[in-house]
Amino acid sequence: IEELLSPPFGGMIAFVKEAEALLEKGQLERLRGEEGFSSTWKSSVEALSQDVMRSFSNFKNGTGIIQGALTQLIQYYHRFHKV
Repeated sequence: IEELLSPPFGGMIAFVKEAEALLEKGQLERLRGEEGFSSTWKSSVEALSQDVMRSFSNFKNGTGIIQGALTQLIQYYHRFHKV
């Protein structure tokens, strides 16, 4: 799941992880700029879905992988907005 999310959403994931680490250390002011998630998320999710469905001929497996990826993405998105 992380490998699927990394190309289109790697910037947001790295931002979340960096922000959380700095928050724990009380150094949030050192955080770099925000990742441009809002302008690309829709096309990235569509591309991810198409790629998974091409890679997995079994519809049930492909759908399960897409659901897992979207669940993980939503978790990162919520963490992103907590920072």
